[in-house]
This record gives sequence, structure tokens and C-alpha cells, in this order.
Amino acid sequence: MNAKYLILLMLIPALTRAQINTVTLKPVITGLSSPMQTAHAGDNSHRIFVVEKEGTIKVFDKDYKALGTFLTISGIRTTGEQGLLSMAFDPAYRSNGHFYIYYTASGTANFNNRLILDRYTVSASNSNQANPASRLNILSIDHPATNHNGGKINFGKDGFLYLSTGDSGGGGDPGNVAQNTRSLLGKMLRIDVSITTGTTNYTIPAGNPYNNEIFSTGLRNPFRWNFDRYNNDVYIGDVGQNEREEVSFASSKQLLGANFGWRCYEGRQEYNTSGCASIYQYILPPYDYPLTSSARSVVGGGVYRGYQFPDLKNWYFFIDYFNTNMLMVNRNGDNWTPIVKNTSVNNISDFSESEDGEVLICRNSNSGQVYQLVASNPRTVYVFSGSGNWSNPSNWKNRQIPPNPLPVGADIVVKPYVNGVCTLDVAQIVPFGNNLFLEPGSKFELSKNLDMGKVKELVRRMRKF
Repeated sequence: MNAKYLILLMLIPALTRAQINTVTLKPVITGLSSPMQTAHAGDNSHRIFVVEKEGTIKVFDKDYKALGTFLTISGIRTTGEQGLLSMAFDPAYRSNGHFYIYYTASGTANFNNRLILDRYTVSASNSNQANPASRLNILSIDHPATNHNGGKINFGKDGFLYLSTGDSGGGGDPGNVAQNTRSLLGKMLRIDVSITTGTTNYTIPAGNPYNNEIFSTGLRNPFRWNFDRYNNDVYIGDVGQNEREEVSFASSKQLLGANFGWRCYEGRQEYNTSGCASIYQYILPPYDYPLTSSARSVVGGGVYRGYQFPDLKNWYFFIDYFNTNMLMVNRNGDNWTPIVKNTSVNNISDFSESEDGEVLICRNSNSGQVYQLVASNPRTVYVFSGSGNWSNPSNWKNRQIPPNPLPVGADIVVKPYVNGVCTLDVAQIVPFGNNLFLEPGSKFELSKNLDMGKVKELVRRMRKF
């Protein structure tokens, strides 16, 4: 063979089990102060970054050992629902070192609160520390109340940054800002942080429906939400008013211009329909539940796309902040009747992913913890998250190259970092009963020194899954 073969797979079909025998939360990091979220840099380091409410971001290695303080910010407000709420790493972090944080600060003369989005850059001399002098303000939003701040930032597959904001904070959204397409409150925003203009440190992406930062409307307090990284579908936990907590869902095609209904609807119930459009104009939640003393603040989770626990594939997980019952919905169909699993852990503030796709969960308390979501029937997983040759140990998590042939109960995951490629430069046998998974969009290159028969068999095996 005189040429290389490049395979670009956009989707991995995944099997779903009807029942899950055991789902538990395994503590992996302890001794934290009000952890709000975890994040990873997508840079093949497999480090975990933990956002603490008071303004500190701590960094841990792939084995959850502390590496120190990544960044501490000051000048934030931390009472009640306020604080350092979220962080997200730029898709091009390996080359530009940029990451973004979202927090609350003191307001201006006519407002009690401001929602702040800033960019920072990693230190040039220490990858485990940010440069505190690199702060660049991206967006500041005046907010009349100290609550309903929304709270999470995520990058989409389109490379744009998405930010959830809460409504005006008063009971029933008295200013009806969630339906006002000139107000950035009660919305899902989308901005391009890779390009600046003369007046802002971001630009409005082409296609935003109102020619401003707004991408979707009609949200009350979308504190926690996530994309499904396979297809960019979005799952939003929107905290309710008096009657209903809701989990909103929109496919990647529906999210543009979506109106999730608040304040016209609370959950699937009418709330204040004065001046509202037909019900068919709104995307009402596929699941809502009544408020009680122990269930009054939904925390949106995510779809399991990891590989260590095949039993969890395609399940969506979420919880209420005030109880310990984690809810699970099989997203292989349209049935949103959840299965309840008691975790014995309350005050959960976030569901996020590690670099290899496993779910990490924060418990917000003075002696806070980070947990990993685990289940029965685990697999041994070899993860390629670097770029370059298969035979290079530095491209693999824990520097572990898969044995050849792959042993029973083991799988391989190929997910090079952004713009990276995996070049299979050695023979690899993947027996039946084992899997070779390629993440959506991953570049997989078959080198010229391979036997063609083995290449054909390998490609056939990959497509099976």
C-alpha cells in the first residue's frame, strides 16, 4: 500500500441495556469547599479541574491527586445562589491556553447583581496554574436580583460558547424578560469567542435568530445543563416557580430559536399566558415533577457516553438538589418515565464528564466531594486521546497501549484531542466480544505498513459498533 487510509466516523451506535443492576456514586476527590462543577481541558492530560463557589479552581491529575490551585479570583459575590458557577476550556486550548469562567459580581447603581463571563490564559511556565493577570472580560449582564443566575457554560460542536442565564429573579418573572428577545436574561446565549470586534471581545455568530447573543428563550433558572457530545442535543434542568420542576430537551436542530415556555408555562402547566402565543410555539418539557419540601430544585445532568460501564449507555441522569434520588431515563426512545436510584448523596450541584467520557458529580457542601458514576459489569478501557502514532505511549491514557490481541473484557476508545489524528502504525487484533470505538468526528488513519487483509477486518469490526 502506497497511501494512507483516513476514516472519519461521525457517530457511534451504542447498545442499551433495559435494566441496570447497580448504580452508585464512588467518591474520588474529598475535602473540597462547596464544589460547583468539574471540567477537563481536552488536552490529553486527563486532569480534573474543580470549580469552588468561593472563587477557587483546583486541579487534580488523572488519578485524582491534587496538583494545586489553578486560579483564585476575587471581587465575586457568593451569598445564596451567587458565586463562581462554571468554567469551560476553549476547544483550541492546546494552542491558545484560553479558558472561560462564569460568576456573579456586585451590580451597578440600578441593579443588585451582574453576571460576568471572563477569559483567562494558562501560565506560560506552569500548566497547572493560570495567569491571574490575563483576565479579559467577555460579557457583563446587569441583573436585578441576586438569584436566578442560570449558571453553566459549555462549548458546542460548532465551536461557539453557550451560556445559560436566569430570568429577572422576582417571583413569576414580573418583567417577563424570559420572553423578551432584547433582554439577555432567561435565555440560552451563543457567542463566538474566537473573533473580537472593535467594541466587544466576541462576535455574534451568523444564524443567531435575533441578531444578538440570544439563541433560545423562555427559561426561568437553567442552573445546570449539558450537550450530548455525540449529537449536540441539549438537556436543561430548569428550576421551577411554585408547582413544577422541569427537564427541558431540544435536539440540535430544535435549539436554534427554541422557546421553552416560561413564564407562559411552568413545566407543562399554564402559569401566566397573558400575551402568549399558541402552545405549539413552545418546546414544553418531556418530564416535569411537582415541587415538595424535599424536591424543589432540579439539577440537570447528562447522557452517559463513557465506555467503562456499558450498562449506562444512552441513559440520561439528573437529580433534585434537595434529595438523594437520582433519576434515570433511557434515551434510546421517547419514554421519559424515569427509574429511581437512591444515591444517599444530596446537595448535588453538577454532572460533567472526564476527558475519557466518564461522569463526574459534585456535592456542594463545606466538606464537598466529587464522585464518579459507576455501575456493574465494568470493562477495561484503553483510551487514545493524543495525536499521532498508535505505538506512542504518550498518546494513551496512563501511557497504556492496548495489548495485541485485545484481551477478553477490554475495549479501545479512539478520541484524539481537537484537530488530532490517530495513526494505526502497528497491527491490532480486536477479537469478537471486544470493541473499537471511534468518537464522533475522530480522525483514524490506517498506515501504509499494514497488511490489507487486517485493515479490512479492522474496518468491518469498527463499523459493527
